[in-house]
Amino acid sequence: MMEHVEIVYHLAGKTTEEGDMNKINTIATKKLFEECIRYRVKKVVFFSTVAVYKTNKIVTISSKKEPTNVYGKTKLEAEKIGMEYYKKDKLPLIILEPCSVYGKTYNGSMGKILKRAENGYCIKIGKGEYKNTIIHVDDLVTIAINVVQNEEYIGKTLICGPETITINEINHALKAERHINEIYIPYKIAMWILKLPFHLKIKSTIKQLTRESEYITNYKMDTYIKYREYINSGEFYDRKYRK
Repeated sequence: MMEHVEIVYHLAGKTTEEGDMNKINTIATKKLFEECIRYRVKKVVFFSTVAVYKTNKIVTISSKKEPTNVYGKTKLEAEKIGMEYYKKDKLPLIILEPCSVYGKTYNGSMGKILKRAENGYCIKIGKGEYKNTIIHVDDLVTIAINVVQNEEYIGKTLICGPETITINEINHALKAERHINEIYIPYKIAMWILKLPFHLKIKSTIKQLTRESEYITNYKMDTYIKYREYINSGEFYDRKYRK
């Protein structure tokens, strides 16, 4: 029951198992939106993803939404359902599309990079110039709190990612603070590995480290946590790993 509930933050989602993804990311989200309308919730913040966009070097809020994986497709369908309810039933919806989120845990693509660093290594493929747009979890929380305090965000979709950084810059920051080795994989060899007919864990790592995309946020932040500052702060790492 949602009686007396004024604000709903919807963060639930599945990133694996295709059947469950549709059930959780789309169908359950639709039901939640309907309950929010029924109980006249004042604000609904739906956490979607930049995976709803067609992969491109530069993505803006006006870029084509053409996801390439099931996760992105199910999230996009939920976005469409939510916006229909906003238009027809005045659902007070705000959609957040976070870029790669990092901080606190090893979740997500950035978390995997940090986990490898904890294990003593980082990986560079080719020139290492592939770009990723990122956001610290604390900044994402700040955005989520701020948007419900302003009526102008209702009915809006916001890309959330204040910093774009290359793999080279990520590795440099990690190596400056930790005794870690950089493993170099030539680009041609990496592409050859991707063509192998059997499953290898390294394949997902290669895809992650060669997926270049820069997302242009339409939520401006005057101040935000920068990746190098985060690494230098020692927030995530134990002091024993430092030089």
